[in-house]
Amino acid sequence: MATSSQPPMPSRDGDGEPDEAAAPGPLHAALDHASQLGADATSSLREGIASARETLTECAEELRDMTQERIEIARSNVRARPLVAVATAFALGMLVGRLCR
Repeated sequence: MATSSQPPMPSRDGDGEPDEAAAPGPLHAALDHASQLGADATSSLREGIASARETLTECAEELRDMTQERIEIARSNVRARPLVAVATAFALGMLVGRLCR
């Protein structure tokens, strides 16, 4: 009688799928470990995304505030010196017109 050095195969039901009750213990342990690693990675990824979202929101608010400040500065400069603003706009228009030809 010859003995085989291969591990025994899990028994199969009539449907061709492995019988869960016959699966070896180390396989279940490995699957549980892999499942836990996946859950940990998912949790870590969600935390990273939440942190990035919060940082981006803060940056967007800061940029919006800075933009509003610059607009107010420009408005006050135009009100203080309207002729300079018109002359500057005219000169820039001429420059852009020449460059686009």
